[in-house]
Amino acid sequence: ILLFMLANGKDISLDRHVNHGVWGWMNLQPDRLPLELATVFVCNVLGTMGYVRAFKYFSSLIIAVAALMEPVVAAFTAVAMGVGVLPGLEGWIGNVLV
Repeated sequence: ILLFMLANGKDISLDRHVNHGVWGWMNLQPDRLPLELATVFVCNVLGTMGYVRAFKYFSSLIIAVAALMEPVVAAFTAVAMGVGVLPGLEGWIGNVLV
């Protein structure tokens, strides 16, 4: 991620600045804690439990394809909601390879 940010001319600092600091994730702010806890619980815990429970009902091939399709579906969902753009040529090549 750091190399990508440098290649695109983004500001990077080696401090704990919230927006562009390499160690910004360590900056404790009370308004970010509930968001972090919700992300950890909903995305990580429930998402992982969903995949584990799905192994009981689907073959491992179906689960693997579903996991690999997550970025593609997320891109289309972001575009449909108006908060994202479709990837460029390199992104589509990567999606096809996956």
